[in-house]
Amino acid sequence: MANSQKHIDHSQFLQLIEDITQDSLESCLWLRKGVISWHEGASIPSWIKTEIGDSLSFDIPDLTDFLQQRLKKWQSCDSDLTSPHQRPYFLDYRDIEQVQITGILSQQALIRLANIMRKGLNFRQLSIVLQKDEIHVAQLLSPYIKHKIIHLRSPQSPLDQLPTIPYASSLVEELNSIPRMEGLKHKVVCIDDSPTVLTEIQRFLDQERFEVTAINDPVKASSIIFRLEPDLILLDITMPRINGYKLCGLLRSSNVFDKTPIIMVTGNTGMIDKARAKLAGATDYFTKPFTQEALVTIINKYI
Repeated sequence: MANSQKHIDHSQFLQLIEDITQDSLESCLWLRKGVISWHEGASIPSWIKTEIGDSLSFDIPDLTDFLQQRLKKWQSCDSDLTSPHQRPYFLDYRDIEQVQITGILSQQALIRLANIMRKGLNFRQLSIVLQKDEIHVAQLLSPYIKHKIIHLRSPQSPLDQLPTIPYASSLVEELNSIPRMEGLKHKVVCIDDSPTVLTEIQRFLDQERFEVTAINDPVKASSIIFRLEPDLILLDITMPRINGYKLCGLLRSSNVFDKTPIIMVTGNTGMIDKARAKLAGATDYFTKPFTQEALVTIINKYI
C-alpha cells in the first residue's frame, strides 16, 4: 500500500502502526469494564505481513509501564479534564486580564492560545499545532481549567465514545455503586498452627463475603493453596517444620501467586521481623492479638 501509492515510506508506516497500537492499548487501560471476545485462529491480513514482516515488535511490559506513567500524568491534571479529545476554550477574553493564579503562562501566551482555541481544537490537535506533548499541554492549562478561566467542551462524535481518564475518586464511586453479586465470595486461606487463632479468624470474617479455609499444618499448606488459588493468604510466621518466611518465599516463586496478597501474622513487632517479611515477599505485616475491625480493614485493603 505504502509503496504503490507513495504516500508514506516504510519507516513512516511502521511508526504509524506503533502509534496506533500505543493509542489503542492506552484506551484499553482506561476501561473500567468491558467484554472480551477471543477469536481463535483469526489470521492477520496478508498485506500487513507483507509490509511489516519481522521489522516490528513490541515489548508489552515496557509499553504498559510507559502507559501507566502517562496515566499518572493525566491524573495530575484537573479532574474536569477527562479526555485528550476535550476542546478547551475561553468563555470571556476579559478573564485573561484578571488571571492571578499559579499558572506559568503569560497573558500574551494566553491570548495567543485563545486565538488558536477558537478553531475548536482538542488537546491532541492543540499539541500538534504547538508541537508539544499533549499531556504537557494539558498540565499547563490545568490550573486555568481549575479556576474556570479555561472551559472545556465535550469531545466530538465519535471520540465521545472512547474511555475517559480513570481518576481514583470516580473509580471508587463506581465500584461502591456496583451491587455485590449473590453467592460471590472472596477466598481467604489462613495458615497458623494455633487452632485458637484460626477459630477467631473464621469467626471474625463475614461468611457471606468470605470463604475461609483454615490450615494448621504448614507442610500440607502449599498443596492446598495451589488447589484453591485464594484471593488472599493470612500466614503465621512462627510455625514448626517450615516457618512463614520460607512458605511465603515458596509461594512467591510460582507465577500463580506472584500477585496474590500475602499478609504475615505474628506476635512479633520488631523492625527486623517486618524487614524479613518484606524480603520474603509479604504484601503486609499484621500483629497479634488483633480485633475484628483491624482484621477486616487490612483484608479489605488488599481485596
